[in-house]
Amino acid sequence: MNMSVADYARECAARGLRGDYSVCRADFTVAQGYNYSDEEQAVWRTLCDRQTKLTMKLAHHS
Repeated sequence: MNMSVADYARECAARGLRGDYSVCRADFTVAQGYNYSDEEQAVWRTLCDRQTKLTMKLAHHS
């Protein structure tokens, strides 16, 4: 099925799905924003550090 981003956005909104589909490109990608606050950066740093440690612990070492 070939559907435009605008049609897809309307369908998603009608179903109650979250997200701002109005900023999607035709391939459903979006531009990356880089204006994060120091607090937001700290949250992501914590999450990435946690996941890195978990991956090192659980990943197969071959």
